[in-house]
Amino acid sequence: MTTVTLTCLTGWSESPERAIPKDWINDGYCDCPFDGKDEPNTNACSGSFSWPGVDKATSESPITETHFVCPKQPKLVLPVSRLHDGICDCCDGSDEDPTGIAHAKINPCPDDCDTILKAEREGQAKIQNDFRIGSRKRETDLLRFSKLRTKKAAEAVEYEKLLAVVESEIIPQSTSGRILGW
Repeated sequence: MTTVTLTCLTGWSESPERAIPKDWINDGYCDCPFDGKDEPNTNACSGSFSWPGVDKATSESPITETHFVCPKQPKLVLPVSRLHDGICDCCDGSDEDPTGIAHAKINPCPDDCDTILKAEREGQAKIQNDFRIGSRKRETDLLRFSKLRTKKAAEAVEYEKLLAVVESEIIPQSTSGRILGW
């Protein structure tokens, strides 16, 4: 018989707390999704709010409870499950070592920020330039269409007048004023 060794918040059942048997600890399944207490030596709870593999936020650290913001790429927001996973998501590798201490010792991720941010700036400049070109073309096309529409509307008025003249000359009318069929 297994004995209960801890309780944790689950968020899954009517009861907010769940008793976790000893044989469920470090079994590779996250039974405590809010705090990951049952999986301290595995990555099974890597997306939980206070996963043991992620340090809590400090005044110097950009880690929030559920996300990490890359310091040199503020638009790149990572879930905590992507921290300390061996994959360098931030251009400076800060997602693998938010304190920056490892860079001085073993440098697990190369700092490619200059190259990556330059490519991002060039890509953004191209998008803005393409937008300007497209906007100018659209304005030109709209102006051309407006002029064509005005011209064709004037032609339509002239054709309506011409049609009225032709109808009055061609369509025979009876003495009673009724129009006879063609």
